[in-house]
Amino acid sequence: MKVTITDLAIVVTDGERILGLGDLGAYGMGIPVGKLALYVAFAGVNPGQCLPITLDVGTENKKLLDDPFYTGLRRRRTRGAEYDKLLDNFMIACTKRFGRDTLIQFEDFGNLNAYRLLDKYKGMYCMFNDDIQGKPIGTAAIVLAGLLTTLRVTKKKLREQKILFFGAGGANTGVAEMCIRQMVEEGASEQEACDNIFMFDIDGLITKSRSSLWPRHKRFAKDLPPSKDLLEVVQTVQPNAIIGK
Repeated sequence: MKVTITDLAIVVTDGERILGLGDLGAYGMGIPVGKLALYVAFAGVNPGQCLPITLDVGTENKKLLDDPFYTGLRRRRTRGAEYDKLLDNFMIACTKRFGRDTLIQFEDFGNLNAYRLLDKYKGMYCMFNDDIQGKPIGTAAIVLAGLLTTLRVTKKKLREQKILFFGAGGANTGVAEMCIRQMVEEGASEQEACDNIFMFDIDGLITKSRSSLWPRHKRFAKDLPPSKDLLEVVQTVQPNAIIGK
């Protein structure tokens, strides 16, 4: 197999949003290890050039904090300037020790930090965020293709469909945004397209009554009663499609 990466490859997480499991703190280490196993198996990267890293900055997972056998920092997550300084020092140390061509993949960071750190570092280092730049684009293209293929049977337009997303992470948000672009291309206004998208996350249906919303979710927030019951939301919304894990 032809080797595609000749310098060190690092996959780093802070464990805040591990797959669909949420905040696992130090227990998120399996993700960097697993991702680098894919580098080895499918890209021919030498295992000796792979470095999995978990930045343990605490956890908001009360179950872990109360677990006497939890091996990570027993404290709530570091935020703000202290967190940013740690990340800055980490990026500087990686490139100083291993070189400017070191590939650094950010994986399973929380939404707020994921986008912010990508914007901050993408022009400074050889880095990317798989959850933002990898899975959402590829997944979105595949999901949209599936929807459009289905609509050949129903002879409807995507702009006429209501879509409920079960999960509101980077991948599903990317799919929703691509669906909106398709609806707009079909003649809908952006607001009309957004009105057809419903997002259901760990706290239930994303509504306008929430005290805080991730900026990318604001346009999807609905003027509906909050609900954590998926079946109730399905009965209320009556979506044409449900997308999620």
